[in-house]
Amino acid sequence: MALVSMFIVIAVIIALILGLIFIAGTVLLIIGLVKRKKSGSTGDKKPKALIVSGSVMLAIPTVITLVFIVLVLSRMIGFPFGNNTLPERWQHSWVHDKQAANQAITELLSSSDDSDKERFKSCFAKELRDDPDFEKYIEDYFSSYPIGLSECELGGGEVQSEGSYDYGHNTMNGYTHYECKMNDEYYFITLNFCFENTDEPDKVGVTYFSVRNLEAEAAAKERDYDYDYENDHYNTPYVFCSLISSSEINARLINGDAYIWTETENKKLSADEMKNLLDRVVNLNDDLFIKSAGKPNTEFNPFSSTGWDYYYELQPENGEPRYAHIVTSTQYGRIIEAHLCTPYETDYNYSLCPYRKPTD
Repeated sequence: MALVSMFIVIAVIIALILGLIFIAGTVLLIIGLVKRKKSGSTGDKKPKALIVSGSVMLAIPTVITLVFIVLVLSRMIGFPFGNNTLPERWQHSWVHDKQAANQAITELLSSSDDSDKERFKSCFAKELRDDPDFEKYIEDYFSSYPIGLSECELGGGEVQSEGSYDYGHNTMNGYTHYECKMNDEYYFITLNFCFENTDEPDKVGVTYFSVRNLEAEAAAKERDYDYDYENDHYNTPYVFCSLISSSEINARLINGDAYIWTETENKKLSADEMKNLLDRVVNLNDDLFIKSAGKPNTEFNPFSSTGWDYYYELQPENGEPRYAHIVTSTQYGRIIEAHLCTPYETDYNYSLCPYRKPTD
């Protein structure tokens, strides 16, 4: 308390001094302007000296005050001013979830591209930095990281957040995903972070960060090895970069997501041909469908509330791949709906099959 009181006294003294300088400068400026008006064209240099002196004395406290205001505002909005780390900024200034995500992804990717391990490590929560395995995870990450991602245009980035505010006991966590393309290679980035925890400040900071290429993302999606549902924890490290060669895994980008891909000898139907075929069948196991479309190139989502997702490669359009996304009922195996997909999105304006009730 004594130290705080001393700072307050010093601040008051500085404010008084600046106030006196401002008042003195104002007085000198006014006197100089009055004298210049009275002297007219006599060539008296005194008014000019008073005006200059008064202007300088006004400028000094004004500039100092503006700098102080900028510093205060920068801390309020979480601007990365000075050498403080990302967790420290979040602990001492309020930020919303989207702002925190933007700050984190910028720091993480720029420090990765600069091979600045210390700045990269400083983004993580102290709780993780104190983990004995942390340094090993960092070394493994930098040994695989593809330089240049900070220069890429990131897609995605929609932030989900959750937490609680309970009479000063506040906790807020955020989660987001990004996609980008560099040198004809697709990358997927996952970011989890805690941007407020008043009771346990060591938990504030980045809590999970991963970079995967298309093949690694597809493998993770297929095997679902990231999360151990039985024991409720992640099996993989909380920071890693996983790059898998296309010679090891065949993967495709569909609707902005990665899927393990199986090449088949199916004849590639056009979108219209697939639409006409789906109008004539109710189940993917129908002989007519198997004869015309063959086996799916990939299937996914067995835990969906609706059923399985199947993907078939169609004839490309203007050189760009096209896919049929067919959803079936888990219980009955019947076709529920189907849409046309590109590598980047689902074309909901082109329905390959209108919605059907699973029991129809």
